[in-house]
Formats: sequence, structure tokens, C-alpha cells
Amino acid sequence: MTKVILVDMDGVLEDLVSAWTSALNSKYGLNVNPDEVAFYNLHRYYLGLSDEEYYGVLHEPEFWKTVKPIEGANEYLRKLKDDGYWPVLLTGTYYKTLRPKMDYCLFDKFDVFKWSDVIVTGLKNLVQGDVIIDDSPENLRSSPAKLKILFSRPYNERSNPKSYGAVRANSWEEAYRIIKGNCV
Repeated sequence: MTKVILVDMDGVLEDLVSAWTSALNSKYGLNVNPDEVAFYNLHRYYLGLSDEEYYGVLHEPEFWKTVKPIEGANEYLRKLKDDGYWPVLLTGTYYKTLRPKMDYCLFDKFDVFKWSDVIVTGLKNLVQGDVIIDDSPENLRSSPAKLKILFSRPYNERSNPKSYGAVRANSWEEAYRIIKGNCV
């Protein structure tokens, strides 16, 4: 039976934080360094902006063209697919930004996914897979997956993945080795 690998998008497949901070910094003359973002909630760094200003850039289709893939993501997902695994995108993407995000970021930059490989939900804990790779400790804590991988980002460095039955991967190469080494 094919093993399902649930893969988060923001912070795992692509670097949303860098693109978002760059867009907000440019638009509002600010200077937030994405490498210093120590909290999952980026809004904490832009307290002077209204919700409309903060989230507004995500509604601009051109923005999604600026979001860069995480190094090695497509390469190692392709290897996993070639090894007989089924990578499935599991995202909590807001419905109003879904189309440009999928068109200009996911399908344009990752050849391993087609629409039938995408699950959009605010309830990731209800989705069953053999492996989950996510950058949010909360999503891993509640996941029923057998193997849980915390993808390292500056904002989750303080998290102890062992405390919720997960392991940390600092790169896509490491995530690949963890999956292959656990024979999941």
C-alpha cells in the first residue's frame, strides 16, 4: 500500500515569511528581518499595521510569484514519489488566497503536485497520513500520523519535538533520510 506523506506548504515547501516580510517592509517602509522572526505569528512584528494592511499583500496575485521554494523541497519530494510514496499537500490556506497561491506558487514551482494531491483544511488533525511534515508544533501535536517531522524554521527553534512525538528536520535532505530510515 502506498504511504502518504502530508506536507505543509508555508514554511515547509516555500518561504512565505521572507516574501511576506519583504513585501510589507517595501510597501510600508519597515525593516523586519525574516531571520529574526521568532514567533509563528508574524503579525506581532507589524503591530502598527491594520489587518487589512497586513493581510492585503496576500490578496495580490503577483505576490505569490515572489514566494521562493525551500531549498531541496521539489527535489526530495520527487525522490520520495519515485520511491513509491504519495506526497499530499496539506494546507490551511485562506480560501480567498487559494487560487493565486496554487497557480503561481505551488503548481508553478513544484512538479510533484496536481490538484488531486491537495487538501485544504483548517482541521489538519482530522487528516490521516503515514507521515506529516509541518513547521507548526501545534499541527504535529494533534496529528494522527505515525511519523511526525517538525521542519525547522527560526520561529520553532525553541520547540522540543520529542515532547509531542516528533523529530526535527533541518532540511529537505534530512527529512528524506528520516522518512527512509524509519521505513514508514
